[in-house]
Amino acid sequence: MNIKTATKPELIEIRKALLDRHKALLQSKRWIEKTKLGLIRNWILHPNDGTISLVRAESQVACSALELFNYLVINIDQTCQEWNDVMIYSKQIQDFGDGFELSRIISEGNWVADREDVFLRCNWTLEDGTLLELSTGFGEDIEPVYTEISTYTQRSLMHFASKEIQPISENACLYKTIWHYDPAGWLSRLIPRKMLGNIILKNLVHEHEKLNTIFSV
Repeated sequence: MNIKTATKPELIEIRKALLDRHKALLQSKRWIEKTKLGLIRNWILHPNDGTISLVRAESQVACSALELFNYLVINIDQTCQEWNDVMIYSKQIQDFGDGFELSRIISEGNWVADREDVFLRCNWTLEDGTLLELSTGFGEDIEPVYTEISTYTQRSLMHFASKEIQPISENACLYKTIWHYDPAGWLSRLIPRKMLGNIILKNLVHEHEKLNTIFSV
């Protein structure tokens, strides 16, 4: 599919497939819970299809669900300017309307080197007020960002990513994240996928730690 020319029915079908995957992953019994770090719970799942391990984390954040959603999803380009130790660049490529957009983010991966993700984002609100962003990679036909942004950037394989933000009160929400991506660079070819999954999980936990620091002030 040429994602830039996708029709609204095609986008809705993609969103439905992503939502089904999100629900299935949350219900899976195969997650292995790792050491709890403060209030941050985190897990890893090793799939049978040979792809890289999935990672998952959740924590309570001291702000409203809408405030966190705006910070991490709606205003992500601005947020990335503040997060130069995690996300160093973000830009919308195309807005399809109704919560669908094609975006790119470059992240500082530390051990896994800088990473460029190009992905379709599907955003909407469930009936109970839960806010969702579900994503899948469509980066093959999109021009990469080169060294003016990052000293070394590799295009990742974004299989799936989700952000689920559940309201708890006016000043608290539960933030759940799942990542399934392969940095797809030299490190992916050298390190066993389970070991690399644990490195990626550390990066996800760091994101939760940073959010808890920002919104605890």
